[in-house]
Amino acid sequence: MEPWPVYPGEELVRDVRILYSDIRATVEKVVEDVVLNGVITRFSDMVGVGNLHKITGLRKQDADDIVILWKKGHRMTEAHLQAMNKDMPVAGLEEIKTDVASIQLLVDNVNKYRAKPAEA
Repeated sequence: MEPWPVYPGEELVRDVRILYSDIRATVEKVVEDVVLNGVITRFSDMVGVGNLHKITGLRKQDADDIVILWKKGHRMTEAHLQAMNKDMPVAGLEEIKTDVASIQLLVDNVNKYRAKPAEA
């Protein structure tokens, strides 16, 4: 994507929207695998109640960061009809890099600050 043009063309705008669709899906997967520690799996009827002890200590800041990234991905994606956002400019290259890096930082923070599960 470098060098980033002053006025991104339609193809680049579409590519960025697809990227943010992937970011949104990645955030959802982080919630499933890291935050909920595999206890709840999307598109499954099963809840791993026996593993509930694995879900501990999510900080408010991490929860807020999840919502911010997810909403941004939701807003930027083409997966939903959003006529009011049709002409909304997409993120620039530095913002994209920051958002992608934020996903790894989020995972690192959840793992770092997670309270240790109680011993059974």
